Amino acid sequence: MLSACALRPNGSLEIEGRKRTYSLHLPAGYGESEVHYPVVFVLHGNPSSGWQMQWYTGMSKTADDNGFIAVYPDAIDKMWQFDDGQRMEEEVHFVERLLEHLQSTYRVDATRVYFVGISGGSLFLSSLVKALPGKVAAISKIAAGRFAIEEGGDEAPQQAMPVLLMMGTDDYLFPGDVSREILSAEETLHYWLERNRCTTDPLVRHLPDSDPEDGSTVTTFAHKSDVGADVLFYRIEGGGHHWPNSRFDARTFYKKRDLGNLNKDFETNQVLWDFLSQYHR
Repeated sequence: MLSACALRPNGSLEIEGRKRTYSLHLPAGYGESEVHYPVVFVLHGNPSSGWQMQWYTGMSKTADDNGFIAVYPDAIDKMWQFDDGQRMEEEVHFVERLLEHLQSTYRVDATRVYFVGISGGSLFLSSLVKALPGKVAAISKIAAGRFAIEEGGDEAPQQAMPVLLMMGTDDYLFPGDVSREILSAEETLHYWLERNRCTTDPLVRHLPDSDPEDGSTVTTFAHKSDVGADVLFYRIEGGGHHWPNSRFDARTFYKKRDLGNLNKDFETNQVLWDFLSQYHR
């Protein structure tokens, strides 16, 4: 396992006079072939950073095991913004430029660009993908729903998009946040079911409770789409505000809020990749 000190940002872009940083991981064997690789953007929560996300999730090992490029952008001041329209626009422009940079510098398969976000990164992701029409093949949102009204409003309707949602029923954001107009997990699910023209009767599975000591279990709901934009919902019964099965328990470092139980019943990173990798733009 790499130490946290080894995972500092290793890339930067100059955008309108501001230095923007990110962490990048090329998969094992990248330099040994001419293959074009899928890319997964992993968006950190608030407050955090890309290198912390790399350490926290272990997604770079998953990239090695499955052959994709992993990139971890850094938000300004470690916080993706939602209330400041200018800052949000600046962050969207940064990610858009970063994608262009990766495509011009590395062997990126432009038909297989994926985004994953947790908490604040998940909330930002909802607005981000609307600003990248035709460029994103699939997304995953962890530990956050979406805003009732996204940046751009009705002038920028959300296109159909395969989505994997993961959220714990004891997550403080599971019921949403009326004061900030954040939808609940169930409302977010129904939003995507409608956008993606999904069937109303999902395939329901109860995952084995492989870690009875974690205080939570998992039920999955798989909704098929008429337009190829399926929705998969991992409902973590008794789960808290976490990246499930993360490499360390965020409660160790974050004391300001009760984060709840950390579920360890499934390999989150592999589940993410198995879902995302089914889809091409």
